[in-house]
Amino acid sequence: TGSDDHRTDHFLLNSLGTRMVTGNRTKEEEVLKKRKDNKKEASKQPQLFHIPPLLLLLLLLFFLFTSPTNAMRIVVQRVKSASVTVDSQKVSSIGPGLLALVGLHEHDTEEDLTYCCRKLLAAKLWENENGASWRHGVKQKSYDLLCVSQFTLYGSVANKKHCPDYKSSMKNEPAKIMYSKFLDMCKTNYEEEKVHDGVFGAMMDVELVNDGPVTIVIESGPSGVPPPPPPVSSDDGNKKKEG
Repeated sequence: TGSDDHRTDHFLLNSLGTRMVTGNRTKEEEVLKKRKDNKKEASKQPQLFHIPPLLLLLLLLFFLFTSPTNAMRIVVQRVKSASVTVDSQKVSSIGPGLLALVGLHEHDTEEDLTYCCRKLLAAKLWENENGASWRHGVKQKSYDLLCVSQFTLYGSVANKKHCPDYKSSMKNEPAKIMYSKFLDMCKTNYEEEKVHDGVFGAMMDVELVNDGPVTIVIESGPSGVPPPPPPVSSDDGNKKKEG
């Protein structure tokens, strides 16, 4: 029965083909199902808005130059000598040390004063005894510090008339009080006889010989962010507990 054998072989081939087709369809269905599931999962996740790099750079520059500065600001210069003259009378002079132009923002607090005082006295702008650069500060060198009040550090000429606008600087009376506190902090944290001053609110002639030149800017914090509070030592903590 060759015909029966032929029919059997034909049946087996058809069954095998059906299984292969069914198997392929099953695999295709699984792949399609996985793709659908992935799309569903992706749709559930928050979509990130893509910003072109150039546009992102322009936005960053815009916010950088248009956002108001909310920080105490000090321009520090390493000098070989500096002096302040008022009405033809020399009121202060130093040899090697620091000249600090001190600007107070209208929203500054005593935390800003504390932060800037610490940074000013700790700034390492000189080499050490081995000749390594940027290793010693004014206290380590036992040099002098000359502070000059400078509200014009907040001057802006962004207006069309290019006339300086100083509205971000602290008003005269509160600034005088805060500046005096800043000087006291510097004297307390250094040596009183090594901290010098100009005349607050006066027209001053400031002379200096910049050493380097080296000039840095100290700010109490980025725009809108208050400075960190000063660290509390264990001794201070004990005093508070005793009190």
